[in-house]
Amino acid sequence: MNEFSWDDTQVEDNAVPQFDLTPEVPEPAQSAVRSSRQVEEEPASVQSVQFMPFDEPDVDHARSGNLDLLMDVPLPVMVELGRTSMLVKDIMSVGPGSIIELDKAAGENVDILINGRLIARGEVVVIEENFGVRIVDFVKAPEKAVKQ
Repeated sequence: MNEFSWDDTQVEDNAVPQFDLTPEVPEPAQSAVRSSRQVEEEPASVQSVQFMPFDEPDVDHARSGNLDLLMDVPLPVMVELGRTSMLVKDIMSVGPGSIIELDKAAGENVDILINGRLIARGEVVVIEENFGVRIVDFVKAPEKAVKQ
């Protein structure tokens, strides 16, 4: 919406007042980019940055404090018996009693994944009427372990 004031009116003898409704265009802001001529005329003032000193944190206390915050966070733990690839038509024919062959041999260690990442391998055990996994070894660099 255009703004105007009575000072903008232009009145002639016996004429209807007319208003200048042309919007005012602000002057362009000074550009952050400077031409080479401007640099020669007005060299930029350069100052070194001074940072506040930081105290060295107590590393052991910081680690244990941060870990305490994470101790009650649940993570999904999965034990993978094996993998395979099947055609869609074969998957559509799967039903009760079907057998799917996996890429691991019977008795071979299973993969233990936490939050989708391989962290260890273990052997399947039976505890009362439930299955469990006994950890045999940990992956040396879990962040580099990639499942294919």
